[in-house]
Amino acid sequence: MKAIRSILPLLCIGLLAGALAAASGCHRTYRGPGTPRSDERAVERAQQPVVLLDTNLQRRVASDQHYQERTSEGLLRAAAILRNRTNSALRVQARTVFRDAEGLSTGDETAWENVFLSPRQSTTYRAVSRTPEAQSFTVEVRMP
Repeated sequence: MKAIRSILPLLCIGLLAGALAAASGCHRTYRGPGTPRSDERAVERAQQPVVLLDTNLQRRVASDQHYQERTSEGLLRAAAILRNRTNSALRVQARTVFRDAEGLSTGDETAWENVFLSPRQSTTYRAVSRTPEAQSFTVEVRMP
């Protein structure tokens, strides 16, 4: 009987903590490894030539112009002008995702590249596809 009395308070505390956790919404559904999550913004990003991935970055950097052209080998050359809207130097990272005629990625993505922006100045970020299947592009820009 003494053993039950000494364990009873600990058991009550454990049950109370479990009930509070369940009532406060701490339950998370386990998705399992490899379960894809939907990204609603991915479709929107695929349709834009330049995407600033961070809201803080959207206040600091602008992209007013972009263009594309074919090289003599038939590859797509993409360029975007990135403008620093602040009074301080910025370092951002950019990469290009090349897309086919349906707007799907060709699997031809550049690596993230550092881009340095002087205060209130613009610079041109450029990339060239590795395959001629590329019909359009999306330049993604993020803070490092």
